[in-house]
Amino acid sequence: PNSIGAKKLSGVHFCEAVDRALIGPLILDEECISCPGAKYVFNWGNPNRKEIIDSWQDTVKISEDIAGTILDSVPRLKKSYGYIGLNTNDEPDLLLAYLTPEDSMDLLRIYHNYMGGILNFNLSNVMTICGNIVVDTFMNEKVNISFGCDKARKYGKIAREKLAIGIPRKLFNIFIP
Repeated sequence: PNSIGAKKLSGVHFCEAVDRALIGPLILDEECISCPGAKYVFNWGNPNRKEIIDSWQDTVKISEDIAGTILDSVPRLKKSYGYIGLNTNDEPDLLLAYLTPEDSMDLLRIYHNYMGGILNFNLSNVMTICGNIVVDTFMNEKVNISFGCDKARKYGKIAREKLAIGIPRKLFNIFIP
């Protein structure tokens, strides 16, 4: 990414970095991220599965077997990238927005009218911003919606009344005049 004027953080959750990118551009790499779930979905290093699953136990309240199945289904980049730019001067690969349900419905109406069909997406209660919004939107070039997991809402400061929306570059023209 174009790193002119971008800051590099350390010890942050990805969802926290998204919030901080509202102030100015950021460059993230494997060393910046403290969250094992985000490292997993971005294919950075070799995060310990048990550590990821254990980190869910305080909020998700599911058995270890089910947690393993969910972890296996979370979108994950097939290759790692050296850096991720947030709010940089480059052309973005995707847009991430936090919208009210009303604004989300307006977005769906636009999508329906343009695509001529309904929007299908998967929901999860773990790694919702890094995995379900960013990685899935990037890899599959489709619009995604998420309620945001407890950690994303906490670290990313996502307001209670907001949903997360991911829009891939190839669909920008539908929503951005």
